[in-house]
Amino acid sequence: MWIALIGLFLLNTAKAVYAQQALIERLRGVRVGDLMTRDSTVVDSNSNLHTFVHEYLLHSGQQCFLVAEQGKVTGLITKNEVKDVAYSRWPYTLVFDVMRPLERLRTVTPETPVSEALEIIRRNDINQLPALANGRLEGMISRDQILHYLITRADLKI
Repeated sequence: MWIALIGLFLLNTAKAVYAQQALIERLRGVRVGDLMTRDSTVVDSNSNLHTFVHEYLLHSGQQCFLVAEQGKVTGLITKNEVKDVAYSRWPYTLVFDVMRPLERLRTVTPETPVSEALEIIRRNDINQLPALANGRLEGMISRDQILHYLITRADLKI
């Protein structure tokens, strides 16, 4: 009985390793800059959460927004940051107060292999990564963009 369980465990582990290697192979040669979005929506850091939710989050189809202060990107905000604030406080809470500052985010460069970016996303349980070049924001790469790329390749059998 134990031998069968150990065999099943080893088989499942081997399948997982094979699937991971196949994924890495499909992403070989693809860089973050090939898939990233270069034109992200920017929200003013002085907007309140009520405005952010009703003018951006609910109507854009986006999950992640860059936050700017005086024209300079200073962080990002998602619905996860908003969920931590009571609805009654939204009109009085600024985006700046709940955003994730750029310097505290995991980042990649446009030259980072997509397989590496995907591993950072998976390991940190996040949905997107800012792509910086020389300290300047170049774009955003998301789990959804990588998944779309893989599905499209599979559909086209390439």
